[in-house]
Amino acid sequence: MSLIISHNTSAEFEAFIGKLNWSVGRTRSRQSFYAALRAASLGIERAEALERIKLAIDNAGGRFIRHKVERDLDRAGMMADKDRHDFNYSGGGGLPEFVLS
Repeated sequence: MSLIISHNTSAEFEAFIGKLNWSVGRTRSRQSFYAALRAASLGIERAEALERIKLAIDNAGGRFIRHKVERDLDRAGMMADKDRHDFNYSGGGGLPEFVLS
């Protein structure tokens, strides 16, 4: 017996971006980094994440600075890769086994 969980990652990413406060007076750098982290964790393509973050900044009346958002995407990608590596190769014997009765 296998359990398959399916969800729409693009919609989940869009919902996450919508919950961030992109208003003037907030540091959009922080929001773009949080959005980049979420994109990396969901496996959203970099180009799609960049466009959606740009749109959120533009819609809030902010100034989109490409190299700052790209840096956020780079950092988030490195963090996600490190987390996957630590999880997969932690030396802890792998994932626990579950027995269905």
